[in-house]
Amino acid sequence: SPSSEMNDMRKLSDIFCEKYPHDLLFLYYRNNEKTSFIFKTHRQNKKINCSALTKNLITQFGGKGGGKPDHVQGNLPSEKVELFISELKKTLENL
Repeated sequence: SPSSEMNDMRKLSDIFCEKYPHDLLFLYYRNNEKTSFIFKTHRQNKKINCSALTKNLITQFGGKGGGKPDHVQGNLPSEKVELFISELKKTLENL
């Protein structure tokens, strides 16, 4: 079920952030036409604000979501995920 997938993604993202506190993680689960995602960094990584980075992109690509500076979660139309990731990479490269 989608809620158990999201639970698993949250657990994985927590493990990742503990192990790699300076890195970013974009994790997603495609469920037919909707794709759920988590974009996360360690809460002590103040160089990155996940919420600010994704706020406009999520709506631009027809998705819903939000969160805190260290953790954003939401969903996107599945056909827009690759474009979303590509734009997010460009945004990160320009930081």
